[in-house]
Parts: sequence; C-alpha cells; structure tokens
Amino acid sequence: MLAHSFSYLPVQRADDTWGLVSDLQVVQALRDPANPDRLAALSLTLQLAEASGLLSIPPAETVGPDATVEEVVGMCSGRPILVVQDTCTLLGIVTPFDLL
Repeated sequence: MLAHSFSYLPVQRADDTWGLVSDLQVVQALRDPANPDRLAALSLTLQLAEASGLLSIPPAETVGPDATVEEVVGMCSGRPILVVQDTCTLLGIVTPFDLL
C-alpha cells in the first residue's frame, strides 16, 4: 500500500466474496494498544489478521463489467467499487475520482 500510494486494497475471501481494507484500518490495527506486538502483526496475511480479530475487512461494493457510469455513481459511498466478472475475477477498481 505504501509503495504505490494505495488507500484501499481489495481482498478476496475463500468464499469468493470481496472486501476492501483501507490504509486507515491497517494503521489502527498496527497501533492498537491491545496488540503491543507490532512486528508479529506485520507478519500476518490480511486473511489471518481478519480471522484473528486484529483487522475487520468490510464487504466491498461490486459491479459487473457492463455496469453504466450512472449505476456506479448511484452506488458510490466514497469508497472504491470493485469491477468483477463472475464474482471471482477482479477486473478493476473505480474510485470517486475516476467518476469526475
């Protein structure tokens, strides 16, 4: 996330649903006073961090590749929307900036 200035990272779960984790969520998890072992937390995958309760990854809004701009704008809540095909293949990420 840091190397490429990503604010959100898509996460595919084992059941092929998608979640979005933000840079703020990662910071809060790593700086949580209840979890003083930051180095151990850094070594966890996102899936393990979520399973352990260290990180909560909310579900992502998704659209198919044929969605119109109007449909995407209607769904926009300020978080990116994932463009997926057959629910399991990530084709792209649409941010509010992309819709300007």
